Amino acid sequence: YKQVSANVMSTCAITESGVLKCWGQNTAGRLGDGTTVAKTSPTVIDSGVNYKFVALRAQSCGITVSGVLK
Repeated sequence: YKQVSANVMSTCAITESGVLKCWGQNTAGRLGDGTTVAKTSPTVIDSGVNYKFVALRAQSCGITVSGVLK
């Protein structure tokens, strides 16, 4: 992983190739995988989109390599 961000309930990381993966509690769908199911292992988020930055606090957000904030 080239970047990792975590809060009390979940973690997200960006692989060397730019793939965003998240795991942990998924309350209110905060992991961004379209579900509310907790993930115990890294799960690809927003398949097909490459990321350069991710931040987790009370909410989560990321910046794609093309500069889009999600």
